[in-house]
Amino acid sequence: MKLSLLSSRSSHSQNTALAYNAPSAKIHYANLTYLHYFNSNSKIHSTDALRPRDHITVALQTVHWLPVGQRITYKLYKLMHGVAFEYAPSYLLHAAVQLSTLPGRAHLRSADNGQYDVPRVSSSVGSRAFSVAGPRAWNPLPMSLRQMDCVETFKRNLKAKLFMNAFCESK
Repeated sequence: MKLSLLSSRSSHSQNTALAYNAPSAKIHYANLTYLHYFNSNSKIHSTDALRPRDHITVALQTVHWLPVGQRITYKLYKLMHGVAFEYAPSYLLHAAVQLSTLPGRAHLRSADNGQYDVPRVSSSVGSRAFSVAGPRAWNPLPMSLRQMDCVETFKRNLKAKLFMNAFCESK
């Protein structure tokens, strides 16, 4: 049964509980992230009794969810945090290279700040690779966030920062 059919028959709290616990379809792992983000916006529409064409910004703010673009950025920051504190998988640890480990760049101020090398690419497809997108996103992150070694504290403060960027600065 579709969530939208249930929304008219149940209370707001029941709809919210249903949306959080609704199973996603079994699909290929590569499509899982896209499905999660797509379903999240669908869940907002069903839980807040929004019509299909209504804007979901207010609903996202109410439940403290980030917009899709910010959620993707959040995941990228979490992966880079794993690289910076060496708890990420080894293939990711080798994809991003700290400036302090590169010959000729170890004396730069950016190397002392724990920044990563952003390789030059000639195509938009290449710029989406983790070895490029991760360091490009991580380097401008404030030093106070980059130095947080506790994962839960990092995630909480990162989400707060992204939430402020998404909703408070756009007004």
